[in-house]
Amino acid sequence: MRCETWLFTRDGDELEITLYEHPDPTANPEDIEVTSTDGTEEERASWDDARGLILTGLIPDYTAKGWQPAAHHPMRDVPGDRASW
Repeated sequence: MRCETWLFTRDGDELEITLYEHPDPTANPEDIEVTSTDGTEEERASWDDARGLILTGLIPDYTAKGWQPAAHHPMRDVPGDRASW
């Protein structure tokens, strides 16, 4: 499985946005998952141009809510497998 992750912090809590790459690179949509340790943010979605949505929509939205960028982990292989939702 391959994924890319953006991490944010706010008041000691963490927020993670994960983009899961589809096994078939020609397929759309890709899956996005957002979770936060404080429980205020949790969503799962499948989108065409998921990376564009993250970069132009989700990151600015969460930054406006006070989440501060902490780290970015580019697309990489990670252990495990998961089914699309």
